[in-house]
Amino acid sequence: MSAASDAFRAKQPIFASATNWPDLAIDAAIAEAQNYTDLTGYPLDLMTGHLLELAANAGKNGTGQGGVVQSAGIDGVSVSMAPPPVKGMLQYNLAQTIMGQKLLMYLKTQSVGGLYAGGSTMRGSLR
Repeated sequence: MSAASDAFRAKQPIFASATNWPDLAIDAAIAEAQNYTDLTGYPLDLMTGHLLELAANAGKNGTGQGGVVQSAGIDGVSVSMAPPPVKGMLQYNLAQTIMGQKLLMYLKTQSVGGLYAGGSTMRGSLR
């Protein structure tokens, strides 16, 4: 086992199985996640987990496609997917997995700014 994959498994026990999540896959996902973000620690673990989940989902159905089925057919084999209710491709990509959704929530909470102003808690707001 590599030190990086051991540390990742210790922090993210859902990936503890070396059979389902080999060291090589985790190390590759960590290296790829570092290309997407310069953050370390928890956000890097979330991005790594997101990439691992995407790879696992792609292996299950062979396409890597996710989303909500809007309509389906049988004879002509027609399936249409609902458009994602997101503002951009990053949000769409991260919405495909639980780890990605956690990362999106983390990034949004870290990017909130403003100053609390107001005389009472009822009238206080971010400005």
